[in-house]
Amino acid sequence: MISGQYIKKLAENAGFDLCGITPCKHLAENESYFREWLAKGYGSSLEYLERNLDKRFDVRRLVEGAQTVVVCAVSYKNPLGEGYPPGCRTKIASYARNHDYHPVLKEMLGTMLEALRRQYPGLTGRTFVDTAPLLEKQLAVEAGLGWIGR
Repeated sequence: MISGQYIKKLAENAGFDLCGITPCKHLAENESYFREWLAKGYGSSLEYLERNLDKRFDVRRLVEGAQTVVVCAVSYKNPLGEGYPPGCRTKIASYARNHDYHPVLKEMLGTMLEALRRQYPGLTGRTFVDTAPLLEKQLAVEAGLGWIGR
């Protein structure tokens, strides 16, 4: 069995600010709510939301044999997003004032996964950065890293 502390240390070494771990399971309540939401037409023209519904609510359908989800987060706050002069009417979000986070985070996750595979040669897994039909926010909640609401 792989230690959660070991995984969290790998995440820290890769540059992540947070790391949480949760068992894979069917997110039935989320699925029910989401299907009702789509049925009411709230998805509008965002047709991609209706694709892969069978996979969206259970990681095990997306990654065969998956038992655990590791959720990592990094702060996008940086000095580029600070220091606007008083009265400045336009501001750019911090995450948009830096490198595209997709390849950066993908590389960080890849570093972690490779380290895990070196230590545990039979390990399988995949990394995703906004590239799969997953409920990232809910998985973060399940892993103890976030909340959903305003």
